[in-house]
Amino acid sequence: MIKDITIKHFRGLEEFEIKEFQQFNIFVGENSCGKTSILEAICMCYNAEEPNYLIKIQNFRKIIVIPSNISSIFYNFDFSKPIEFYSNYDSRKIEVKIYPKILKDFIPQENLKQNFMLELYINGLEFETNNDGQKSQSSFSIQSNGDVHDITKNDKKPLLLALYLPSDIENWGLKYSIDTIRKEKKSDKLIHYLRLFDERILDIETLENNVLVNLEGIDKLININFLGEGFKKYTSILALMLTVNQWHTRFCICVDEIENGLHFSSMKKLLNSIKELSKEFDFQFFFTTHSLEFLDIARNILNDKSKIFKIVSTKKGTKAYPYSQEGEAYFTIDRIDPRGNNDEY
Repeated sequence: MIKDITIKHFRGLEEFEIKEFQQFNIFVGENSCGKTSILEAICMCYNAEEPNYLIKIQNFRKIIVIPSNISSIFYNFDFSKPIEFYSNYDSRKIEVKIYPKILKDFIPQENLKQNFMLELYINGLEFETNNDGQKSQSSFSIQSNGDVHDITKNDKKPLLLALYLPSDIENWGLKYSIDTIRKEKKSDKLIHYLRLFDERILDIETLENNVLVNLEGIDKLININFLGEGFKKYTSILALMLTVNQWHTRFCICVDEIENGLHFSSMKKLLNSIKELSKEFDFQFFFTTHSLEFLDIARNILNDKSKIFKIVSTKKGTKAYPYSQEGEAYFTIDRIDPRGNNDEY
């Protein structure tokens, strides 16, 4: 299990540390305080062997990565200092540093400090990874039209499979998950969990680019979009959990704005199903939320396996204030309101 992470010079986080993660971790706080960046940093730290994963994350933000905007991932657009991630997974230490790649040659940091005009010559990124003493490098270059090339990566299996799910569920790859589940003959298991959400569900399948649901009492298959965002999000997460074990045995799933599209009753169904399936597979979850209802439901369902971290932008930088299940502070609105209310800081 991921125990902690330290983030330096990434997006709006100059230097940030968060410790003592649990199996289920929930980040709350005002808009633009850095919650999403923390999710992205966790995934990038454990996906450094796949350098183009950063491009996927930028695409989730609807940003096309081109040479002129690569510096935007560095704190204050200052690429003279590398992005750094430090994390402990069980007894292993992970270190990742990300540098700008200048044309075809790697430029030492001391040279970058002398001439910020070098930003004009950035054409990619280089990743240095130290996995408990085992060092490796990976990189990519990108052209002005956004085409990625010269990808180099190491073939070592990562410690875990870290996946980032943005608030826009259209990017979650549900069709691929359903196709994989049917190919591996796991449909019965998925249908079991889907019937916990809606007992009318008989089957789910794909046709071309559509995901279709067979409902009891309905003569025709129904496009999943007609069943609402809540059911679609529930299905996407459970289908993903049943799919990823073909790639790894340990998993981390980061979900941005988990409550979007979910009625409070659906939140209960989702968390109960996630908790149940996590007993079978080694999953760790990180959520962001602005919902008081979600916090209350999570407290009752996830119990001592969960922890809340309030992310706050202070005059001294971004800080994380942890709350456990112990004591009333877990759900005291004026201290842990997920919507913000950070005047005291």
